[in-house]
This record gives sequence, C-alpha cells and structure tokens, in this order.
Amino acid sequence: MNTRASIDGNRFLINGKDPYPNARPEVANKGILLNVRAVNALLDDDGSYVKEYWSDPSANPNVGYDGGLFGTWDADDNTRRFLIALPSWRAMGVRAITINFQGGGPLFPYTKEYYGQNIRQTVENNGFTKEGALKPSFAARAERIIRRADELGMVVIVGLFYLGQQGKMTNQTIRQAVHSVAAWLVEKNFRNVLIEIANENSNDSIWREALRADYVHELFDIVHSYRYSDGSTLLVSTSLIRHTDWNLPQNKDKADFVLIHLNGKSVDEGKQIISDVHKYVNYEKPIMVNEDAGTAAGGTGEMDGILYDNWAYPPALEKFDATVLGQAGWGYYGQYFKQSMPNNWEIYRRNGNEQELDIFERFAYWAGLIPEAGQGPVILAINNLTQGEIVEKTAYISATVVHPLGWRHIARVEFYLDDEKTPVWIDGEPPYYLGGDLFRGPNGFDMTSLDEGQHSLRVRAVDIAGHSTEKEVVFNVKR
Repeated sequence: MNTRASIDGNRFLINGKDPYPNARPEVANKGILLNVRAVNALLDDDGSYVKEYWSDPSANPNVGYDGGLFGTWDADDNTRRFLIALPSWRAMGVRAITINFQGGGPLFPYTKEYYGQNIRQTVENNGFTKEGALKPSFAARAERIIRRADELGMVVIVGLFYLGQQGKMTNQTIRQAVHSVAAWLVEKNFRNVLIEIANENSNDSIWREALRADYVHELFDIVHSYRYSDGSTLLVSTSLIRHTDWNLPQNKDKADFVLIHLNGKSVDEGKQIISDVHKYVNYEKPIMVNEDAGTAAGGTGEMDGILYDNWAYPPALEKFDATVLGQAGWGYYGQYFKQSMPNNWEIYRRNGNEQELDIFERFAYWAGLIPEAGQGPVILAINNLTQGEIVEKTAYISATVVHPLGWRHIARVEFYLDDEKTPVWIDGEPPYYLGGDLFRGPNGFDMTSLDEGQHSLRVRAVDIAGHSTEKEVVFNVKR
C-alpha cells in the first residue's frame, strides 16, 4: 500500500504530511481533510426495487439523463464508473471519499408513486450476511475502491451502517459485522482508511441499541482490538446526528476523530456546532463534517419536466468556507447524481447543476490549486492516462481544468493525437473527456483504433478570451 492515513493531535495526515501542503494559508498545515460522500459506490439491491426504479422515467430523474445508456442495473458497473471519475475528484483537491456497506438513500427525490415511510427499507442493500459476515461481492467492490484511492493518495472513510438497513440486523450481528470489517481491513493491510461506524446515528429508538450514541463506543473498542503488524490500530469514529452527543465522555474519549453533520444548518449554526465540538474534545481531535448539502430544507423542484417533492438542499459555499476556517474538514453531500440512483459520478454541469461545479472548484481553491492571478486556464491533470502507460482497450481520459476567474471562463478543451494539427475531439462542457464521457456519446476513446506503438496526447484548454494552455502525455498502444 502506498497511502497511509494517520492522526497527529487534531490534524489528519496522509503519509505523515498535511493533506494540503500547498493549500491556501488559512488551511495549510491545519490537518484538514476534505471529502465527498459516495456511499452508494458499493450499492447492490438483493431485492428488485432499485432494478425497477433504475429504468422507470416516471420515478427516476436520471433516466432521461442517461438515455438508457446503462441498461439494466449492474452493481459492478456502477463501481467501475465511480472509479473512472475518481481521479478527477482528486485532481480538484478532494482527498477523502466516504463509502458505506449499507449505502445511503438511495432513491430520491420521492414521487407520490414511490414515496413511502419504508422506502429505504424496501431496498435490500446490505453488505453483511444475516450472521454479520462481509458479503464477498460488496468486499470486492470496496477493495477495488480502496486500492484505487491508495494509488491516488486518497483516504477512504469506510462506513458500516445506515439507518435504512441496520434495523434488519440484531445487536449481535451488528457487533459481528464490526468484527468482520475490522478483521478484513487489517488482513488486507489497508492503511488509507478511516472507519465510520454509522451514518447519522443517535439515541433515537429507530436505531438498534448497539448503534445508539450511549453505546456506540463499545463498537469503537471492537475496532481498536484489531491491530496491524506494526501494532497500530484502525482509526474509528461515527457520525452522530446530534453534535451534543460528542460531549458524552465515552464518545469523545474513545473516538479517534469527530464526524458531524451540518445538513440544513445555517452558516452561523454551523460555526457554533464546530466551535462547540472543538471544546468538547479540548481541541485535541480532528473534526470533519461528514456531509453537508446546504442551509435549508428543500422544497418542490423540477427536473426534466417532472415535479418532485423534497427537493435536495442547495449547496452552501459560505458554510464550506466557514467550516474550513473553523479548522474542520468539509464533506460534500450531493443528493442528486452523487447519492441517488443512477449515480452520475462525474463533476457534471446539467439542469442548473452549476452549483456542483462551484463546490468542486471550491475544493480546488482551498487546496491551493487555482492561481489567484494570471491569464488563461490551467490544466491540473490528464486523468486515467499516465506517462508511458500501455493501453489495450477503450480509455476514459479526461482533463481537469481550472481558471483564475472560475470555471465559467473556460470555453473548450481540445484533444490532439500525435502531430495532428486538427483535434480528434473537442469538448465544450465539463467534464472534458476525449471521446465523450459516460453520459454523452460516443463514450470513451477506442485506443485499438491507433497503430500499435508509441503515441502522444496533447490537451489544449482555451478560455472565453482566447487564452490557452497545453499539457501532453506519451503512451503506448498494444493490440
């Protein structure tokens, strides 16, 4: 393994260093870890609800979006598409992702035809057997994600339980599931992981007793009983929905870090919560907002001509800023496309979704990746193609581009092969893919269409004022 997560006082570290060594001065050397909630990157439905919902345009806002591109539900393909997008997240400054063996949601918004009190229970998305063992298919998808994140220098927050699924388990099988995951992570020697016991757990009776705020510390003890070969333990916490539960001695003493939620909170409320929790733990443990979506409950919304209730929260850049300035990590919760089925894992612009691009741009801003001055766009990375790489099939190659004046000033990205003067592909809409992304055909670029041997790919980004910049990578084609 190449990447190791650790904690030094109230700072997260990656390979012993600050996650953002070149960050903005307000963030540099503060040990802040910025993350994106991707809990359904592992999802599968042992029932059939997701399979039906997946392709029903009257219920699912994304069906018209993908044009039926993905066909029937396929859990492994969902993970594959996530892994294609992940390098572009990293290039924009994201250093952590949250997955969960019981997912989240995953069906939203709720139309009258599909909405019901037990909709989350209808979906059978549980990475554990009835005995509390890890299901091999879920473990395999999680391993693919953890290993890819390790290659990219990223941390994976491994969530275990979610409200909509945990009620199907007993206290005994919940404890066994914690044993199963901890043993598996140690056996695999995964060092780029943090454990999140449950998402939004509390003392409410809807939670199994083992997961309630008064008792979850006992699960921390189980995790800490497993050690790597060097004697170090796994790092564990839980994302308590009520931040005051972090003032319980057993929680603040036994958790390695603190996870909180700011969904629906105002900027001032968010500041107060972060301040309170810092005081609870005497500024001795790192704090991260597990998920945040905005400042108020959503109302009615429309997408693709369909009217939905319970529209998602609008993202709040002000709260993002206030969080990092309060020395806490921030986690983006994108209800549409990043959590709901079918997931669009790309950093995408669509139907007013410019807000998501603003959010990812803010990641890059705090990470110190966007120059404050200067003319023209900046190509941060060419994703999914490394220098000297041998390519044998269709490749999904994208360019991550930023601009000192914001992404709206980027006009287009051109892709050139070898010494050709005419671009083989031009993309004027993010994400910028050679050959088109998974939602706009044709999809990807068939490398076997090129002669065998060495080739070069030159990427040219142009802004609305005509300024341009270029980046090149040399690769090899093998048929």
